[in-house]
Amino acid sequence: MSPLAAPAATDIGAYVGERISDIEKQSAATGESLRETAKWVISGIAVATAGVIAGTTLSSLGALDYGLRYFAAVGTAAIGYLALAILFALALTVIAPRNHTLQEIADGTRMRKGWQREFEAKLKPLLPDGIDDLKKFTAFADDPKAKDGKPLAGEKLVNLNLTRRWIEAKAKSIERDLQFRRLKFWTFVLTPVIAIAFLAFSSLANPPAEKRVPVMVKTVDVDQDDLPVLRGALASPTCAVPKLPVIVLAESPSGAQDVVTVPAAGCPPVRLRLDHGRLSKAQQ
Repeated sequence: MSPLAAPAATDIGAYVGERISDIEKQSAATGESLRETAKWVISGIAVATAGVIAGTTLSSLGALDYGLRYFAAVGTAAIGYLALAILFALALTVIAPRNHTLQEIADGTRMRKGWQREFEAKLKPLLPDGIDDLKKFTAFADDPKAKDGKPLAGEKLVNLNLTRRWIEAKAKSIERDLQFRRLKFWTFVLTPVIAIAFLAFSSLANPPAEKRVPVMVKTVDVDQDDLPVLRGALASPTCAVPKLPVIVLAESPSGAQDVVTVPAAGCPPVRLRLDHGRLSKAQQ
C-alpha cells in the first residue's frame, strides 16, 4: 500500500514531505555513524599491522637465500596486504558511498542478487497501489500516465514525485546498512587472516639466530693403566701424554663423555670415551 494513502488528501504533501525529511535526517545520521565506525575499525587494523611490520627487520629478509623460507615470507606478506587492501576497499564504500539509483536497483546493476531481493522486500510497502515491484514503479515514474492513458498531472503527479523521493531516501538508508554489514562480515573473516599472515611473515623474515654451543676444552690426567690403550689409539705413541687436552662432544646421563683429542703437530684428532677419569676407545 502506498504511504500516500495514510493521511487525508489535503495533507498529503505536508505529511509526505515531513516523513521524507525524517528519513533523510535519519539516513544522514546513520551514515555518519557508520562512516566513523568504519574509520575506527580500519584504523585499528592498520595500526596493529604497522606494529607487526615495524617489529620485523626487513634486512633479515634480504639476507635470506632465494629458497623456500624466502618465498614463504614474501607469500605470507602478499596475502596479508591483499586482505588489508580488500578491507580498505570495503571501508571506502562505507566512508565514501556510491548510491545506486532506483533504476539500477530494479535492474540489479552491479549488485548481488541478495541485496536486490532485500531492497525489493523493504521498499515494496512504500510502492503506490497497483504496483507490486520496483521495476514497474520506475517504468511508471519515468512515464507517468493515468488509467485513461493521459499524462499524470496536478496533485497526482506531485504525490508521485513525493513518493519517489521517499522511496529513494529509504533505498539510500538500506544501502548504507548493507554496505556496513558487508564490511563487518569481512572484517571478522579477514582480520585473523591478516594477523596470521603478518605474524608468519615476521617469523619467516626473522629466523632465530644460530645458537652457538660453547666448546668445552679440558685437560685429562691420564691414568697410567690407560697409556697402552692410548698409544694404540693415537697416531703416534708420543701423542699419549700424561696431561691430554680434549674437547667434550657429549655427555651421557651416567656422566661418561664422548671427547676428541685436541689436534697438534703429528697428532690428528682421535675420538675417545672418558668415563669417570678413565680413557678408552670410543664405540663406533
